[in-house]
Amino acid sequence: MAAPQDQPAPPGWNSPAPSPGFIDSFTRWMQESTAGFNARVGGNGKDMSEAANSAAKSTAEAARGAADAVTGIARDTAGALSKLPSSRVAAGRERCPVAPNGAPDCVVAAATLCRANGYKAGSSIDFETAEVCPADAALARWRGERVVCTTENYVTRALCQ
Repeated sequence: MAAPQDQPAPPGWNSPAPSPGFIDSFTRWMQESTAGFNARVGGNGKDMSEAANSAAKSTAEAARGAADAVTGIARDTAGALSKLPSSRVAAGRERCPVAPNGAPDCVVAAATLCRANGYKAGSSIDFETAEVCPADAALARWRGERVVCTTENYVTRALCQ
């Protein structure tokens, strides 16, 4: 079988001029934008690259220093952090009293928890909230009676000094 040969276009047939589509227009716009940016930056491109490298190096050094500080905290035989020699975590469950404004006063509860563990003062680092209802609340609700429950807050861990 013979290979097809290129046939000349029939008379009167003209190939249409290529019209730019979205991709062509977008590509041209990107190239023009890049060329315009490079022309405005000129020789400063090298300076900008050096500044970016310097910033990256200083950020890496700061991150390395922070990681060293965190990993450098050694634990003593009791398991407490040796970099915080006067601070310890006390665990327990101390109820937060209600302040005059109606909010729980967990500062007092944290201090009480710390004093109970032999420390002078402290601040709460963990707490829990519980809804306290009468013993027959479920049965009363089933009968359609209104049940009044209270919310209580407890400090469960405190950082003591």
